[in-house]
Amino acid sequence: MGGGGAGATSHGSAHIPGGSVEFGVLGPLLVRDRDAVIPLPAAKQRTVLAVLLLRAGRVVGLDELAEFVWDGAPISGARGALLNHVMRLRQALGPDARKLIRTQGPGYLIDAEGHTLDLHVFNERFSQGRTAAAAGQWEQASRQLGAALSLWRGKPLLDVPSSALLRDEGQHLEEARLLALQARIGADLQLGSHETLVAELQQLVAEHPLRENLRSHLMLALYRAGRQVEALAAYRTVRLLLREELGVEPGSALQRLHQAILNADPELSPPPPAPPSVTRLVPPPAPAALAQVPAGISDFTGRQTLLTALCDLLSTPVDAGQGHAVVISAVSGTGGIGKTTLAVRAAHQVHEHFPDGGLYVNLRGAHETPLDTFDVLGRFLRDLGIHPSAVPGHREERIGLYRTLVAGRRLLILLDDARDAEQVRDLVPGRGTSSILITSRNTLTSLAGASHVRLEGLPPDDAHALFVRIVGHDRAAAEPAATSEVLVACAGLPLAIRIAASRLVSRPNWTIRYLADRLTDQRRRLDELQAGDLAVRASFRMSYAALTAKRTSGAARAFRLLGLVNGSSIDLPAAAALLGAAQHEAEEDLEALVDAHLLESPAPGRYRFHDLLRVYAAEVAEEEPQERRRDAVRRLLDWYLHTTVAAARALAPERRRVDPGPWQQELSRPLAFSTYDLALDWCESERANLVAASRQAADWDMHDIAWKLPGTLQRLFNIRKYWSDWVTTHEVAVRSTRRVNDRFGEGWILSNLGLAHLELRQFERALPYLHDALRIRREIGDRSGEGATLGSMGLALARQDRHEEAADYYRQSIAIHRTLEDRFNESIELNNLADTYRNLADFPEAIVCAERSLTLSREIGDLYVEGLALSTIGETYQDLKEPAEAIRYCEESLALFRRIRHRQLEAAQYQRLGELRLELGEPDAARENWERALHILEAMGDRRSADLATRLMRLAS
Repeated sequence: MGGGGAGATSHGSAHIPGGSVEFGVLGPLLVRDRDAVIPLPAAKQRTVLAVLLLRAGRVVGLDELAEFVWDGAPISGARGALLNHVMRLRQALGPDARKLIRTQGPGYLIDAEGHTLDLHVFNERFSQGRTAAAAGQWEQASRQLGAALSLWRGKPLLDVPSSALLRDEGQHLEEARLLALQARIGADLQLGSHETLVAELQQLVAEHPLRENLRSHLMLALYRAGRQVEALAAYRTVRLLLREELGVEPGSALQRLHQAILNADPELSPPPPAPPSVTRLVPPPAPAALAQVPAGISDFTGRQTLLTALCDLLSTPVDAGQGHAVVISAVSGTGGIGKTTLAVRAAHQVHEHFPDGGLYVNLRGAHETPLDTFDVLGRFLRDLGIHPSAVPGHREERIGLYRTLVAGRRLLILLDDARDAEQVRDLVPGRGTSSILITSRNTLTSLAGASHVRLEGLPPDDAHALFVRIVGHDRAAAEPAATSEVLVACAGLPLAIRIAASRLVSRPNWTIRYLADRLTDQRRRLDELQAGDLAVRASFRMSYAALTAKRTSGAARAFRLLGLVNGSSIDLPAAAALLGAAQHEAEEDLEALVDAHLLESPAPGRYRFHDLLRVYAAEVAEEEPQERRRDAVRRLLDWYLHTTVAAARALAPERRRVDPGPWQQELSRPLAFSTYDLALDWCESERANLVAASRQAADWDMHDIAWKLPGTLQRLFNIRKYWSDWVTTHEVAVRSTRRVNDRFGEGWILSNLGLAHLELRQFERALPYLHDALRIRREIGDRSGEGATLGSMGLALARQDRHEEAADYYRQSIAIHRTLEDRFNESIELNNLADTYRNLADFPEAIVCAERSLTLSREIGDLYVEGLALSTIGETYQDLKEPAEAIRYCEESLALFRRIRHRQLEAAQYQRLGELRLELGEPDAARENWERALHILEAMGDRRSADLATRLMRLAS
């Protein structure tokens, strides 16, 4: 009998007799030569081949070809371009298939005689089926028509990008398919299959509401199934629809059928049923290949690596003796990421490996009321040929019968949108050679035997390609910058890209720039990303709502509070502070969010949002009371401050630090660092989050943290030369100190700001900051701060070659630090004074001061100042024309700077060593040192790299 399922045609593997080359247009364009599929990636070549196949055996003129290839608007020089496309098509087809395309007169033809074209086979079997039906040979008719329909692999010409061809030929092909389908259903009704046809016909009527033949078949099937009331209701529905849509009454045939049903006409009685099976566990005769997998989308883009891996896994032969089926949770990911699209694509690509076809069900796992597996089993059993009256009423019996039927077939079973492993476990066959493909918003970790693939957002190139395929190349190419901004806002989420592009297509007067500007405001971004029944927010809302449905309220609260975080990611200890929970409790909630694909975990203990999910989380964070939100933010920022102070202590134990205040959280603790490297690594990895936290503290009026956090980070900014972070965080910080009249903090931040601009050689900005800081620190009696600012002012003057004035400021600074017994700051200023003496050519005094700095730095164990002092002594010997001695000190200094990972000072030593090696007549050694310095400076984006590159070129010449 005819195939079950949705009545759409079969995607199973159909044998097509013929020569070595097979062509297919009844679905995606197909060329197979000796069982090897030949890919045709070029769009216009696919269009050329499709036109020739649809006119197989006839000459297609160049003008007609051009109309289809360029969609009714052929380009100038189209004939020459066509010659090129045909040449490349022949090259792509391979040695046998290329010979079939012939040049004849002013055009081309494809000669498929002796080979196979699925359209020709379809027409032949369709004709044989109709002939059998006309002769009353219903079994033969059903078999031939089912075989004709089994050739269909989806929508005709699915991947041929020609609207003109689809309009002219696609509709004709679809009509032929529907006629064959109607004829097959008519034959099946004559064979008494009315009960199993009802579901198929209901879906077909929904898809084609104005086709009276399908309505007639449905009414008859319902009546014969003992559902007379529903049959009459079906007539009333179509009559009302025809009146409203077309202003006409149903056709005479439908009216006669309606009257016959009212009269219970004996002519409508079904043929005698076949005798029931002796036992339910004996499989019925196999129906034609099932074809329930939905049609794929024509603009599928990217995912090729995942798609190939998925297809390889699905198509790998399964040893039935192993006692299991392949189970794949292959497309798990967040809402809108393209799980179903990828799964459907894979299912169609591997259909030939499943001769019994495919079962499909949308389990509605993300909805409030998912499908009950019991009901799904009942539907699958009917689809597999079990008479409705023979479907068991008990769950275990349904499972047993389902597994028995599947064990004897090779099916692809696509379970879409599963809620969890429990929902799908009973649908997994116990043994056999079938394969299960599952999509879910959750990672089904407890499903035994499953292979898991997590679906991420589209990479930039694929995202751009998808956008262009929908919007059009010319439109996107005209506004490349705006296109990039739209794609950044969509963050690689296919649903968002599709919505954004669709809005532009439906609004031809909009520019892409206009849409990009509308997407700029994050607070309204999700409002913009909706079109028709597609909406990013609605997709996310279903996943979020499922957390409550599964009683994971802790995870739902974690999701809301994470929406308060401004940083790009968060690690587990910080998240525990945010949540006010012990780490193991926080980890449980965070991992639940990862399993639900509402949160990503790029590394163990590290978490982040997809950009659009971050926007949604910020929205639902408003569900938390204001006081709880503020407490959570305070806990997180306090944790960042205390941990940063601990890192600063490890980086420079003797340097003065801000007081973070007492630690008041019971369930979490700030980090501690046992080594310099651990502290610097943490600061580096968290830098973006710490900068964001500084700004967030100011936004939430937590002004003590808003200045103390960047004030502490200044050490990292100086070591790694993060000028932009240094300046921007301190500009925010100084405003915070003034908001709360914290003069101590104001002096601290102003002094740091002055030093930042000094390092940037922006002296006109540095000195006013330093003068203000010095004034404040003197007014409040901050002697240590006064000494530090005096040293910075000396450095500013020295950088401007005002060395006599600089020396005076250094001496004042040294005197203060010596009085305070602050050996760290005294050692720094002694080294600065030594460098000033060197610039004044007072070399003996320079060495005395530098050696005193060296002694102090070694006493307190500060490698940074020790390296500076060694460098100053080396420079002094260089000035004294003693390169060998200078090299000794510079190499010692270099080793220390490399140890503390101070890249800028490391580059300076390599540069100086190159100069010294050149003085000794060692150009190769000089070049090696300069190349190392250049590599560092270029990596840092330091403008001095250009000068050094010029020196290297001169040395080479």
